[in-house]
Parts: sequence; structure tokens; C-alpha cells
Amino acid sequence: MRLQPYTFKVKYKPGPQNAADCLSRLSQVQDETTAQNAVPNAMTFKMIKDSANLDKDIKQILNGKISKSNNLFRFQEELSVVDGCTFKGSRIVIPDRLRKQTLQLAHEGHQGIVKTKLRLREKVWWPGIDQHAENLVKSCRACQVVGPVPKQEPIKRTQLPDGPWQDLCADLMGPFPTGEYVFVVVDYYSRWQEVAILKSVTTDKIIRSLDMIFLITEFQYL
Repeated sequence: MRLQPYTFKVKYKPGPQNAADCLSRLSQVQDETTAQNAVPNAMTFKMIKDSANLDKDIKQILNGKISKSNNLFRFQEELSVVDGCTFKGSRIVIPDRLRKQTLQLAHEGHQGIVKTKLRLREKVWWPGIDQHAENLVKSCRACQVVGPVPKQEPIKRTQLPDGPWQDLCADLMGPFPTGEYVFVVVDYYSRWQEVAILKSVTTDKIIRSLDMIFLITEFQYL
């Protein structure tokens, strides 16, 4: 993966003819080369530089004056500027306007969360990048359609109560298009259902609904 930016040919050279030593093989590290190679595929270096000048947080880094309200403030000791672009270590800091595109590039082929994160961590960074990657993969409709179906837990039998209205279950449904909610109470013994329509869901509304249901069913409770 790290050699993809280079164009080269592999030629075999027998050991006795290969007199190269460590120093002759050691290439000079150039900031420009490092910066160019850190650019994600299908995104130009110029595009990132131009967007960086429009990003309020990165622009402060470029100008050497960063405020405490800046999202990059707590990372300032780890940041550096190379040829108009901001880096965190060897990873280029992507401006806000290009982050969605970067996430989509990393998710090409509909990789899972782990592989998408690995792709991003190779070259790019911004605050909250891992969470953004997770949100993208989880919201990808194609991944949800073709992804593995979650294994359903087996249905567990519940012990039948000794009499009616001893054990109850309750749940809320909605909101529905009308803006209303449905509050459902079921008796485990008889499977009898009581339903209340609510316009809003508050503690007082739930308590009043339960009081009304208990009153209708003549339920004795403390």
C-alpha cells in the first residue's frame, strides 16, 4: 500500500554484483515528497491547500495564531506545516469541507468499520475521525442491505403468574404521522391489552394513563 504512489520496475541483481551499502541506499527525506504522498487518491494536493485556506481552524495554524476555541488547539504541539498544508505527524489534516469526500474514498468497496479506519489512519487525520468513520459505515444503506444479518436471540419462555394483573409489561410506540404516541400495557397472565393514546410523552402523562388503566381493570395496588 505504501509503495502505490511510486512507479518502479523490480530487477534481480545477484549478491556478488550488488555492492550497494546502507548509506548509498539511504534516500534524502523531502518534505514535499512526504506531503504529496500523504494526499488521498482522487484528491489533489492543490485541492487540499485551497480548502485549508478557507478552513477557519486550519487557517489559524497556517498563520501561527491559534485561539483556545479552535478545535485543533489541544493538538497544536503535534501539528506542523509543510508547503501550506497542516500535518499531525505524517498524516495530513483534512479541511472540514473535504472530510465527507475523504470518508467516501476510504469507504470505497464498502469496507467495514475496521478497514475504513485503517485506510484513513494511513494518510489523513482530523478531530473525531474515528467516530465519523463509524457513523458513515453504519449509515451506509448498501452495507446494511448486503451485510451479515444479526443473529436473533432465541425466544425465552416466561413463567406464568399465579393470577391476572400480577406481572405486567408496558411499552411506548410512536410518534406516528399524527404526532401521537401509543402506550400499551399487557397482562402476562391473561394477555389482556390496554391501550392509551398520548399527545406527548412525559412522566405525568404515563402515570395518569396507568392510573386510568388500573381504575378500569379494578386493579388493587399500593
